[in-house]
Amino acid sequence: MSTLSKSIIILLYLAITSCTSYHPLLKYNYTNGSRLINPEIPLTIKYFGDTKFQDLEKVDKNYIKTILRPYNQLKLKNLLAYTKTNVNPEYETFLFLSSQKEGNDSLRLLSVDSTRLSLIYKLQKDDQSLFMLMQAMNDNKGLKSMLKDGADIMNSVSFRIDSTNALSYADVFNQVRKDINYLSATKTLIDAPVSDSLQQQWMQFQYLATINSFMQNNPTQDSLIQQYERKRIDKQSEMLSKLDTTKVFYGDAVIDKILSEAKHTRVVMVNENHWYPKHRIFTTSLLKDLKEIGYTHLALEALTNPLQASKINETRPYPTLNSGYYIQEAYFAHLVRKAAALGFKLVSYENQDPKINRELGQAQQLMEILADPNAKVLVHAGIDHILESPTENGKRMATLFKEMSSIDPLSINQVEFVGDSSHELSLIPFELIKGQTKKINDYYLINHIKPSLEKVYPEKDFQITATITPKSNPALVKFYNQEEYSIYKENAVPILNIYSTSDRLTVNLPRGMYKVVIYNPDRKQNSHSFNTK
Repeated sequence: MSTLSKSIIILLYLAITSCTSYHPLLKYNYTNGSRLINPEIPLTIKYFGDTKFQDLEKVDKNYIKTILRPYNQLKLKNLLAYTKTNVNPEYETFLFLSSQKEGNDSLRLLSVDSTRLSLIYKLQKDDQSLFMLMQAMNDNKGLKSMLKDGADIMNSVSFRIDSTNALSYADVFNQVRKDINYLSATKTLIDAPVSDSLQQQWMQFQYLATINSFMQNNPTQDSLIQQYERKRIDKQSEMLSKLDTTKVFYGDAVIDKILSEAKHTRVVMVNENHWYPKHRIFTTSLLKDLKEIGYTHLALEALTNPLQASKINETRPYPTLNSGYYIQEAYFAHLVRKAAALGFKLVSYENQDPKINRELGQAQQLMEILADPNAKVLVHAGIDHILESPTENGKRMATLFKEMSSIDPLSINQVEFVGDSSHELSLIPFELIKGQTKKINDYYLINHIKPSLEKVYPEKDFQITATITPKSNPALVKFYNQEEYSIYKENAVPILNIYSTSDRLTVNLPRGMYKVVIYNPDRKQNSHSFNTK
């Protein structure tokens, strides 16, 4: 045979083998932790927690062919998923699906090969045949554990997706909860094959709004907030238009009014909606003046536990990602930093006892702080926890706290109203709200603060401009304090997260040393340090 003929045969062989495809429905695979979900088949299967799904596009196809060579019934074209475990017993699994009716519905162990240390299971369901090949890896020298794992995995298979096993947005959120690449987390939430319902739409909205609130200058977040506020503004506009505006406080008068009333109580409570950084900026704006009139503690529902609070109080005057989920948002972290710098004692008051009602547990935690007769507390809580009267859902933390302590807290609700206003801050006394027969909160705040570092640190010099050149569109640009980053790396909380669609991003920063880390939607792109001193 001539050299030319051999070359042609080799090229034809390579072309044929390179075109060999896997299962055509593989593209619909979706993984959530250790679950594989394919809504097109439909199929769900639960692996063990240490299982890692492998990207078949990145796996050497010849390696898989070598593994499959002894098993005639297992075809590459039917390969649906490939996994590996990373703790003992270590093994890899290959999942195959074919459409054929072979006998009655059953689950069988087809093969136990003690030489190759491999197992083959077959599940027959109607006209679907599902095979799983398990093969030992590394130091795994026995089949006993694999036999148990294999049976458990195959028994978890369902060819039906319903309310008992359907993917929810809560499942997806738990998967991306620790992903600090918010672009990637957003994409995962949007692409997840969750069945459509009003409940799931609302859950998706909340998770998307929360994650996207971590990125400033974010058009996705702007769209979500506009969607959320539109109905509320339409519903509230008529009532707000009838307010006696001579009794509403605006601008600097808002802070003055709150301070004058804060002198007559030991507790000020402010709430937040978890996807509004401006709510944290408002609480931050109260810190300095409250400190001057004797307030000693900042109690944060978002602080994970007392250990995290003590680390801020005693070890380092700033948070990390371990401090609490919402505290990874830059302006929440600034609330913590500024409180620590002013000498506030940070307190976690979230209920830690699962046997106690959450609202009651929170109230009890606040009572412990006030056992010190010199303590005065600023409480920053989530949404309805500061409601001072019972609701149809029972008594909230503030109601229980009043009953237990006989202290009437000054409560400022900045969640209830989102009306249009030309004022940055509008403070509405409860008495002006028509139709309310019992006092829910002392004041309602309409907050139109535009988040910026200048709002948090008005005393600092912002004449320094940093210009960054992201290489993707969009990009997530994280600015870290260099000192914090040098210790905690990406477990530090950035001072700023910017969503960028520009080749050149310009931001104003206080004088200092910074680390900038840039992400594209798939991965970290690059990082570098710079000095604005």
